[in-house]
Amino acid sequence: MVHMDKVELYGFKSFGFKNTTLKLSPGLVSISGPNGSGKSSILDAIVFALGEKSPRILRVPSLKSVVNDQEGSRKSTKVARASVHLDNADRKIPVNSDKVVVTRMINNEGESAYYLNKQKTTRSHIRDILDAAKASPNVFNHVQQGYIQRISELSPDERQKTIEDMVGLSYFDEKKRAAESELERADRGLEVALAKMNEVKNNILDMEEERNQVIRSNILNQELKYYSTIQSLRRLQSLQSKIDSATQRYDTLSDDIDKTSLTQSEVQEEINSLVEKRKTFLDNDNTYGKDKAHIANEVNVAVQNVQDLTVELKTTKSDLEINKRHLRETRQNILEIVSTRRDLRQKMHATHETMNLMYRQNTTITDTLNGVDEKRANVLSWQSEAASKKARSEGVLKLYRATLNTHERHLYHIDTSIKDDIDRAQSDYMRLDQLEQVISDMVSTRDRLKLWIDKNDSRIKHTHDRLEELDKVRHSLKKNISDIDTLTILSDQVTSRYDSKLRLARRVMHEDYSVGRLRVDAPELGVLGLAYELLSWDTTHERAIMAVGADWLKALVVEDVDTMLSVASIIRQMKLPRVRILPISALPNTQSTLDYALSGYIRCEDRFTPLKNFLFGHVTLCSSLQAARRVAQGRGHAVTLNGEYVGLGDSVILDGGSVVANLSKMISVSSDIEGLQRYIKQLKRLSEVYSHRLADTEKKIHRYNSKLSQMRQAKAAEDQNLENLESHISNTHKVIDDISCRLQKYNSDMPGKKTQSERLQALVYRVRELIATEEDQIPTDTTQKIAVKLELLNRQKTEFESLKADADTKLSNIKAEWQSLQSRSRTLISDGISLSRRQITLIQEGERLEESLEPLQEKLSKKQGTVELLREKEQNIIKMSSDFTKHIRECDDALEPLRAQHGNLTNDIAGLRRKQDSLKRDISDYRARHLRITDTLPPHTRDIPVDVDPEPFMDKIRAELEGMPPLNANAPASYARVSSGYRSMSERKNELEMDRNGIVAFIEGVEKDKRQTYLDAFDVVDTEIRSIFDKMSGGSAWLELEDEDDIFGSGIRYMVQFPDKQKRVSTSLSGGEKTLAAIVFVLALQRLKPSPFYLFDEADAHLDATNAERLANILSERAQDSQFIMVSLKEFVVKKADLIYGVYPKKGISQVVSYRDSRTSAVSP
Repeated sequence: MVHMDKVELYGFKSFGFKNTTLKLSPGLVSISGPNGSGKSSILDAIVFALGEKSPRILRVPSLKSVVNDQEGSRKSTKVARASVHLDNADRKIPVNSDKVVVTRMINNEGESAYYLNKQKTTRSHIRDILDAAKASPNVFNHVQQGYIQRISELSPDERQKTIEDMVGLSYFDEKKRAAESELERADRGLEVALAKMNEVKNNILDMEEERNQVIRSNILNQELKYYSTIQSLRRLQSLQSKIDSATQRYDTLSDDIDKTSLTQSEVQEEINSLVEKRKTFLDNDNTYGKDKAHIANEVNVAVQNVQDLTVELKTTKSDLEINKRHLRETRQNILEIVSTRRDLRQKMHATHETMNLMYRQNTTITDTLNGVDEKRANVLSWQSEAASKKARSEGVLKLYRATLNTHERHLYHIDTSIKDDIDRAQSDYMRLDQLEQVISDMVSTRDRLKLWIDKNDSRIKHTHDRLEELDKVRHSLKKNISDIDTLTILSDQVTSRYDSKLRLARRVMHEDYSVGRLRVDAPELGVLGLAYELLSWDTTHERAIMAVGADWLKALVVEDVDTMLSVASIIRQMKLPRVRILPISALPNTQSTLDYALSGYIRCEDRFTPLKNFLFGHVTLCSSLQAARRVAQGRGHAVTLNGEYVGLGDSVILDGGSVVANLSKMISVSSDIEGLQRYIKQLKRLSEVYSHRLADTEKKIHRYNSKLSQMRQAKAAEDQNLENLESHISNTHKVIDDISCRLQKYNSDMPGKKTQSERLQALVYRVRELIATEEDQIPTDTTQKIAVKLELLNRQKTEFESLKADADTKLSNIKAEWQSLQSRSRTLISDGISLSRRQITLIQEGERLEESLEPLQEKLSKKQGTVELLREKEQNIIKMSSDFTKHIRECDDALEPLRAQHGNLTNDIAGLRRKQDSLKRDISDYRARHLRITDTLPPHTRDIPVDVDPEPFMDKIRAELEGMPPLNANAPASYARVSSGYRSMSERKNELEMDRNGIVAFIEGVEKDKRQTYLDAFDVVDTEIRSIFDKMSGGSAWLELEDEDDIFGSGIRYMVQFPDKQKRVSTSLSGGEKTLAAIVFVLALQRLKPSPFYLFDEADAHLDATNAERLANILSERAQDSQFIMVSLKEFVVKKADLIYGVYPKKGISQVVSYRDSRTSAVSP
């Protein structure tokens, strides 16, 4: 059991700067002594050494106050030191030593240093190792004075909080807060995931519709682009004609501009001649103008000089007036200073006389005081002689007492060591038996633990293999779902494209659609084929053939009329819009008589010759349009190789490269498209099945992962337990070896210690006899007579010192006044000198200003005469320049009509050029538009017909496009991405739900553990209260929960029932009863967190004799398991104590004596 062996003090509070040692033992230790002797300071020293840093708990205003302050003459640095020696034989303190010595030093600056086994360390390290043995000081193992009263006044809520703190329920609250924070984050994540899924789910159908609209829009835009190309080609033809017309007008305007420019040149020559003549007159006029400007400048300068001199003269007169006024003021100030200094000199003379008088009085008082000091010195010398005689005797006694203390301390150490060795040997024998049994149990536990770890490893391997199989299944399902989604998207795009084409064929290409439908089932209907399939031709004649027979080339060809009627009935059944049918047998079998018949350039089987002649035998192929028109005028039909077909009445049909549409393939594919749509639906259903399987697999994987994590955590915990167990077994073997060595050492050292104890007892008896003899020889004390004389002299000295202090004060005040008057006199002298100097300066300045007035007036008169001469010269120059102005005006009159004519010609040329520029811009614009249109055309446009008006078709397409809602170009990709994302969000939602459920289960577990821990602690305290209170008073006491349904939201009532009294709440008891109930509550709380030692500071102070005796019995009983050190003034604690210490003061320093038991006399350490 960890307990305190020894406490050492130096410089701590009232124990002074000497080493004080208290040997302690397990069990109950009592400390007694008078009030103020320092007994509670022993407990303060213990908690101080163990790291306490609260001045309130140490009962000092600040930490540095624990240093003893009664030896004021001590010259070295003051420090306080406290050491606690702890027995660590059972190694509960994690230090590999049987003894653990904790030392703390503090200087008078409040700086602390900690030592562990004489090695410097930190407070936190010491508290950590003490916490491991539950030996750190706290309010329940260190019960201070007044703490019992504070406990007795606890409210139910405070009582509940005390128990919660004892069992550490805050640990559960921290875990719960962390889990609730995780739960809040999980809820937010789940809420966001569900919101996103709902949003995507609502939008996915709209996105599918948007995707189909985008596909349809792309098809319509392609058709619109084709018709736009035709429209652009038509615009190119119109622009080319506009370019030719504008170019012709541009050339005409260029000729007009040249003629007008020639006339303008002739007028410009006449203007230039007149301008030269005018320039000559103007130069002469400019020469006189420059002279005039020079004279005007000189006049301005002269006028400015006159004005400056006038201003300077006025300024000088003003300065002279100001100078005279300042001179009068300065003379007045000098007179005032002379008068003030005369008064000040008289006052300084009176002050000097008073100061000399005070000097004479001060000298008289000083002489009297010196006489008193001489008498006092003689008395002090007499006192020193008497004290030296007494000091010699006390020195001898001090030497004897020091020797006695040394022998007694050695004797106490030897006796304590002998008793400690006996106690330790008994404890070691018991401990040895216990450790051997513990080793046997630990070896058995280790074997069972290894077997469990092996089984757990096999379960972990099996779970890991199963997880790998499930991961492969999950990967396969994800791949299948991804492939199905890709196929579905591609198939949707294909079906949408073919649906659009078929709808367009039904609405626009009626005949082509009907032929295409019938063409699919042609062999069964007896259809030989389409006309363009049965005939062939060269590409050279293709445009001519298309111009003549474009409509009939899409006709169905049958064998006879019966077949034609059969096909017609089927057409009516299918409700097809329009079809042309040609029966071969009904066609005339005649050859064309034309020389260049178009049928001669067409190839076919012999049986289809009537078909060829019927369609093209009546048309002549011509080399040009003129030749074709001549043939048509002869009531025939003709066509050119360029596709220009001329019929009767000169009607012309142009073919720009038309082709025969073949929709049969597209229509035949429609049945395959329908089958593809059915397969798409099946694939979507299969994807849903795979998704369900994937979700189930994910749940299994999560479950196995959780199980695997739990097994690994359990394995790690058990591995750590096994490692700890192995270490504990090894440490236990070492402890057994150490105990065996200690027992051998105890047996060998015991005889020598007993012999040494007997020798020290004899020495102590002899030294005490010497001390008694020396005390009888101390001389009679004469201190009282010396003290009376010294007191009389001290009183006289005090009176004269007071008189001298008053005189010094008055003299100091007079000196200060004298210095102030001197300072003021010096200031007045300085001011008078400054004013005299200023007076001289002002007189000199006035004389200088009067001298400068006359020269300024003379200079002003000269400047005014110069101004008048310059003005006369300026008038002569102005008169001469007026003749040149007349000639210049005549030239200007001749130039005016010529310049007007020149301006008109310039305007005409500018107008023509503007028209020309406008035409040029138009031509450039036409060509740019021509180029832009050409750049926008596709590469091959030669075969595109331009005679067809595209506007009707474009209007229909635009109408359909305008009728569409706003399109999203990214809809196809977004639809595929969102579909995939929706599945991922669903998986994420499932994971979040599982995480949330796990957190909720964890919080419930924490709440359950917290409640159970609290109830267990409540039961322990309640049981202890019932037992202790029954022993102490014979009554009953128990704890009650205020609200059992809300144990943490309500408090704890402490109910007490003394014998022959009603039960009451503890706070309503009388003073003594309340103290007894509080002590019982404290003792019960100590069971929650047992400590190896307890410190009680007068906990029984308010108990009567009966209850104090019962408390002593309980403490004695509990001292079997823990060490109790109690400061008490009650005899019952002293009787029950195994070791007793007495504390008493001597010369302000606390002294300690110890008692082994009631039969042993006091021994001074």
